[in-house]
Amino acid sequence: MNIKKITFVLTFFLIIFSSSLFAQTDPSAVDQPALVTKLAILAGLSLLPFAVMILTSFVKIIIVLSLFRSALGVQQTPPNQVLTGLALLLTIFVMFPTGVLMYNSSKEVIDRASTA
Repeated sequence: MNIKKITFVLTFFLIIFSSSLFAQTDPSAVDQPALVTKLAILAGLSLLPFAVMILTSFVKIIIVLSLFRSALGVQQTPPNQVLTGLALLLTIFVMFPTGVLMYNSSKEVIDRASTA
């Protein structure tokens, strides 16, 4: 019975006075907002290929190029990497006017945010 009381009292005091144990901060600690920002940027970059494939005409172009390769009767010429590179360049060429239009329409918002 005595041990239970002592354990209860010690636990109670540890809970009450434990906040003073964390009074000092570690000067070498990583800045948490910067860490979260870097993590968000990394997550966004990992989703970039998904966005390129879904939001652009990349898939349609690569399918047409692979069908064209099959129509020529060659199996592996040009290689898949070359077809992917060509499809990516054609996608950039096709989507460039859309990107410029998006930038010009959001230019006012960007300017207001940078001056504020």
